[in-house]
Amino acid sequence: MNLIAIIVIKVYTLFSRLPISWIYCISCLTSKLINRINILSVNKVVSQRLSYAFPSKDEPWQRQLKANYYFRTACFAAELVKSLSFNCNEIKQRMKYTNIELLEQLLEQKRYVVCLSGHFVNYEFFTGLPLWINQHYAMLNYYDDSTRSIPYIDNWLKSIRDRFGAISVPISSPLRSISGLYHEIENGNSEYSGFILGALLDVKKKNLKNIFHNMTEQDIHLHYGAEKIGRKIGAAFIYANISIIEKGYYEVTLKKLRPDENGSYMKAYMNELESNILAQPDLWLMWGA
Repeated sequence: MNLIAIIVIKVYTLFSRLPISWIYCISCLTSKLINRINILSVNKVVSQRLSYAFPSKDEPWQRQLKANYYFRTACFAAELVKSLSFNCNEIKQRMKYTNIELLEQLLEQKRYVVCLSGHFVNYEFFTGLPLWINQHYAMLNYYDDSTRSIPYIDNWLKSIRDRFGAISVPISSPLRSISGLYHEIENGNSEYSGFILGALLDVKKKNLKNIFHNMTEQDIHLHYGAEKIGRKIGAAFIYANISIIEKGYYEVTLKKLRPDENGSYMKAYMNELESNILAQPDLWLMWGA
């Protein structure tokens, strides 16, 4: 199994060295093909969800939105492949933070910040956030460790996520890593003064029971773990609103979230997520999930 994994990764790495214009071309041609083949189940799902979410829009508008969604998804795939060869300067150019001073201020005040967002293109570039902040603060990000049965792939995925300074936390058991670092900092045994915990909460998984919110006429399953951890350690909460400047270049605006009367940040998060989606619906990758 490791031999197959090694071959796949080597091919993937070689493919990433192609000019990004070539990779965009391949991805976009694939997206157009998928958009035109109506027999594919994913195509039917996307069409149905867009119709439910935007019932007041006419059919040509919905068709164009669907085409734009596939195009953005193709761009995400191309950029994900090409990002293997991006250096620090390139990743900073492709994902810019307009008000990083808000994050710095909250880190100084609270030491711990939970940064929430959604699955927008290109959310993988969030792993470059450590390049924008004081190195005395760590950035933790969740990663899907379902590949842990294949150590070579698991280690490779973590190395990709961590190469700009982020620390990968396995989604299957995050508490141990986060709690461990928190106690080290609190006891003065860490090189860090605090940390940011980054989380994308709009994940659709079958094992999430009765935890969802109806938004844009569909059920969005939510992970509450990041909120529980953040509240327990007295963290500040922010939302990372992502928009597109031009193909391959993104802008992030950070917004402070405020809790409701029960101390929960979920309502504020969902309001920001919905606003983010409605502003540029083709950027949200979960229409077909």
